[in-house]
Amino acid sequence: MDLILFLLFAVIAVGCGVNLVIQTHPISSALSLIGVMGSLAGFVFLAAIPWIDRNPSRKPRKRLFAIAASIMLLAGVVVLTIVGLMD
Repeated sequence: MDLILFLLFAVIAVGCGVNLVIQTHPISSALSLIGVMGSLAGFVFLAAIPWIDRNPSRKPRKRLFAIAASIMLLAGVVVLTIVGLMD
């Protein structure tokens, strides 16, 4: 799950970064910058999860915080993707 989210954030960061450079309209560039910052925030959150959730269990049912955080992060990525596609 961590690898999938890491790769997803990497693709979003690179895609938004390229879009940021090639856009000529300032609003589109600002939205791409928000996408880059959001994916970087996702990287930081993925790096911080082991220190936030100190539950030693590896069973998903006992790690509710990590599962909820991952679902919320994934929902945020989906929302940002939809907003980006509407542009």
